[in-house]
Amino acid sequence: MKRLCNYLSVALFCMFALCACSNDDDNPFVGTDNFILSWDVVVGDDTYSASIVGNKITLTVPDGTDLSEAKNEVTLCEHATISPDPNTITSWEQEQTFTVTSYAGEKREYIFNIQYSAISTSGTIFLNTQAEVDAFADSGVSVIDGVVYIATTDSKDPVINLNALSKITEITGSLFIGKYYQGDNLEGLNNLQLVGGLEIQNDGELLKTIELKSLRKVGNDIKLTYKIDAPSYDKVEFPYLETVYGDILLGTGTRIEIASLNLNSLRYVGNTFLFNLTDDVTQIEFPSLEHVVKMTANFTNLNYVSFPQLTSCQTIIFDESKEININIPKVSELSGELNICPTDYATLLRGLKKIGHLYINYEISSLDLTGIEVETLEFNGRTNSSSCTITNGTDSFHGNLITNVGFPELGNIKYIYGDVTLRKKGDMTIEGIEVIEGVLRLADNNPPQFGQCTGLIAPSLKKLGSIALGEITGGGTNSFNTLICPQLTTYGGDLKFQLNKTFNEGELLELNVDISSLKSFDGSLEITGYFDWWDDSDTDNVTNLDMFKNLESVKSVKISSLKKIKSFSGLEKVASNISSESNWDLTDNAFNPTLADMKAGKTEITDFE
Repeated sequence: MKRLCNYLSVALFCMFALCACSNDDDNPFVGTDNFILSWDVVVGDDTYSASIVGNKITLTVPDGTDLSEAKNEVTLCEHATISPDPNTITSWEQEQTFTVTSYAGEKREYIFNIQYSAISTSGTIFLNTQAEVDAFADSGVSVIDGVVYIATTDSKDPVINLNALSKITEITGSLFIGKYYQGDNLEGLNNLQLVGGLEIQNDGELLKTIELKSLRKVGNDIKLTYKIDAPSYDKVEFPYLETVYGDILLGTGTRIEIASLNLNSLRYVGNTFLFNLTDDVTQIEFPSLEHVVKMTANFTNLNYVSFPQLTSCQTIIFDESKEININIPKVSELSGELNICPTDYATLLRGLKKIGHLYINYEISSLDLTGIEVETLEFNGRTNSSSCTITNGTDSFHGNLITNVGFPELGNIKYIYGDVTLRKKGDMTIEGIEVIEGVLRLADNNPPQFGQCTGLIAPSLKKLGSIALGEITGGGTNSFNTLICPQLTTYGGDLKFQLNKTFNEGELLELNVDISSLKSFDGSLEITGYFDWWDDSDTDNVTNLDMFKNLESVKSVKISSLKKIKSFSGLEKVASNISSESNWDLTDNAFNPTLADMKAGKTEITDFE
């Protein structure tokens, strides 16, 4: 019964609603209805119908529609009146309130609002003359679904201002302003809020101010480019720009000069933020920037840059030859590179917990990495690594180490769980290190005339992953003759010695090896002697391989060009544990015993005379 009563109540309500404004003879007039039933606005030949929801009326018309001469056609319930008369309103810029009074005197208020819809156009637009720019204003277009090219070709009617483009609020594609633009500012674009990308090419001296006062979001990149001389700007200001999903490239060649740079609202950069700046700029702050993938800069006199809100960043690369103070108080992790020349490394590293690749760009006496995970630590350029003591509060360094000129003092660190790259003229001495878990790479210096690392002296080293020659990006060493590691017991990979002459002096590198504790390794033992084919008397002086006499087992042996060798007896134990002749390769030596010869005890040159 209760459910039936509910159904009857709904039915009766619907009946009353349908009959509320009716003057049917079966429904006697009461005179209490005060509803607006419809509202149409006639503008010239066009009619626009407003939507009525409750007591809110919304009229949507195209952007730029003039309503001052519009006619309002309003339908009310029977004998109701409306005040004020809509056709007496001349200004519709503000919200309007109308009162509808029923025949019986009951009042109802309605709030009337105007919404302007954008006039849009699609496709690629070229505006290469001032006449084309001015004519565009007649279209009334505010949204362009496409790409816009302005002054990208030469013209006898050059574009000198963009004032006629003031209605544009959005360009979904990129906006290109070419090198033929002859205006000194971009004031006509001050209502532009959204743009897919922005590229401004300036090869001259006319454009001095780049200021977009309403720009909020860029879907791809912002680029200031040039092909001739670096431009000079009085202003580059996007004061309300918050988001750039691609790159910001302020200068992509020679440094540009910017007297005033304002990106104070910028919070998000989706990829790289690059700025190349000349003399005038000494300090910059980006007060709102929270996220950027890569920050890179080249500059002349910039000495301070601050990112007080930056929390998410992978890489920071500034001019490594210019000292700078950088403020990044909220950054705890840089998974990419940190490559700058700070005024103080201790201040720079404060607050950081993880760095992908940390560059040291000048000589320092100490580097405290306590609490910081560093994947690669590199002493860059010609920096003397040996002047620096590195500590991290433990006995282990879990990362890669690239040194230059010398090897740093590692304090209590005895174990390196990563790769080590050595750049030094001649032999590198490493004290106190017992384990290098990864690859030891011997590299040439940069530039190479400063020498090549030709050997390793590590008295405490007990374990080494492997040694690599000629496998370094930018050039590896072509000489390796010294390996003094008397405590080495564990080695992996191939062991290759290559004799040559020093880069500058032309001095012959002799084989100097002490691995007396190493019994075996699962790799190839390779030795390449030095031999000058133009002068067969110019050769190395290796006469025997007794330095390998304690070595018992390797995977294979390959030896060539030892023109003065007299004995291979130092490899007799090794040969006894090689089963295949294919793993025994001796060529172009003073004599070349086969594996069978070695097993038969024929190891001396005299055994073949």
